[in-house]
Amino acid sequence: MTSTSKRRRGKAPAADFDEYRFKSLYHEELFQDDVASKDIIPETRFRLGEGQYPKIQHQINLRGKKRLRKPPKEVGCSLVQEFYTNARLSPGEKTSRYPYKIGDAQHG
Repeated sequence: MTSTSKRRRGKAPAADFDEYRFKSLYHEELFQDDVASKDIIPETRFRLGEGQYPKIQHQINLRGKKRLRKPPKEVGCSLVQEFYTNARLSPGEKTSRYPYKIGDAQHG
């Protein structure tokens, strides 16, 4: 009996979307058609001076979030847009207990 499949064993079929950046073709199209054209509103920056709001500073230190005090000045807008695009559920998709990692199509 001969196989009618044209795929070679061990080789996955080529994806028709950018697997490194998106969970699915739906997410890539959503990004191209909607998300990429939107502006990103940056978060409001704040500075806590030495001795100001000691309880808040204690919680920031306790949680290991010292970077909140001095956030980066520039953010990769495209990366942020891709993140929020991939966070949306596809039509019919149920929530997953597995987080999606960029470049990992295993949990897509």
